[in-house]
Amino acid sequence: MIPRGRPWAALVLVVAGVACLVAAALGTRMLAAAAVAMIGLAGWQLWQRRKLVEADVRYVTGQVNELKELAEGAVWALHAYAREAETRATQAAEDAAELTRLIRRGPRAAH
Repeated sequence: MIPRGRPWAALVLVVAGVACLVAAALGTRMLAAAAVAMIGLAGWQLWQRRKLVEADVRYVTGQVNELKELAEGAVWALHAYAREAETRATQAAEDAAELTRLIRRGPRAAH
């Protein structure tokens, strides 16, 4: 995404177009045609800007949805890891108990 500033070019065109319309009321029709062209160009620039903003919104929405899916997957992976850790902890406790029994019985118990 590109940070977008204010649409200064479109604003200048609108102001110039309005000034030309006022001057056209006092003068020639060429100024009126220029005013309409400037205001039309400003409208086109603002429409293009709106389309770019909408595209940015769609992109960001897609990224947010993708991140939500990744986060949900990570949560489920953490749950699976926690269950596996509980199983390993239980197995480690059983192994420690077995080793303790073997150590108490001594080296003769191995034969």
